[in-house]
Order: sequence, then structure tokens, then C-alpha cells
Amino acid sequence: MVQLNARTVFSLLICLFAALMLFQTFDLRSDAALVPRVIGVPLLVLAAFQFLCDLFPALGIRFSFAGTDKGALDNSSHDEGSGLKGNYLFVAWMALFVVAIYFAGVIAGILIAFFVYLKCLIRQSWTLSVLYTLFFALSVYLIFVQGMGVYYFTSPVG
Repeated sequence: MVQLNARTVFSLLICLFAALMLFQTFDLRSDAALVPRVIGVPLLVLAAFQFLCDLFPALGIRFSFAGTDKGALDNSSHDEGSGLKGNYLFVAWMALFVVAIYFAGVIAGILIAFFVYLKCLIRQSWTLSVLYTLFFALSVYLIFVQGMGVYYFTSPVG
């Protein structure tokens, strides 16, 4: 069954924006178009996937990781104290990320902070926490260190 609502239209608009951004890079030199393409290709793929999940709810159910928790979107049941605690935890996590980057380097900082975020703050399973962390850190390494030759990401500062 096809479901057309505001969320589906928004997903379509994001998908069209990413496609337009990629289309605009065809006239640019390859070095100038690198960053918009590095951002635009994953954005287009993920936005198209989200659009399909919104348009066809059965597809979103099949891929349970792409669904949204309707209860998490309703903030009326939460009290002021738990929201404030969540804000403090998020600020502490960002501080951990900055400190980890300073002492361990960007790639190791990503590994540490992303894992802590997934496992401790949003309480994902061990499997998802490890796989997402490794995938994200490997993606950053391949794009920036191997692809662009930015070796700042591999060693600690100071």
C-alpha cells in the first residue's frame, strides 16, 4: 500500500535536492566537485531509501532499522528533568569526542565516541554498536586518508 503524507513529501524533497546537487557538479572540475559528490552520493542513496520506506510502509517494516520509534517522537510523557539530563549527557559526549580527537587522533576519536554514543547513550545492541562504529570509522579513513590524502586524520595532535 502506498502512503503519501508530509513525511513522504519531505523525503522526496531531500532526494530531489541531493540529485540537483549532484547534477550541478557535472559542470565543475573534478577537484572542485569532490566534496559535493562525497556528500551528495550518500545523501542521495540514503534519501532515496528513506523515501521508499516512507512511500511503502511495508518496506520500512521489512527493514526495521530504518523505522522510527513513534513513542520516542512524543515528548509529552517526559518530564523536564529527564530532558535536561539527556542534554547534559550529549554535551559530555561531545566533550569526550573532542578530548578523544586531541589525545588519540581523529579516527580513534571517532571509534571511541561513536561507540560510546551508540552503546551508552542510545543503548544499541553490541553487534550494531560495533558494526556501525567500524563502518563509519572505515568510511572516514577511506574517504579522507586514502581518497583525499589528508593524513591529519591518522595521528594524534600534540
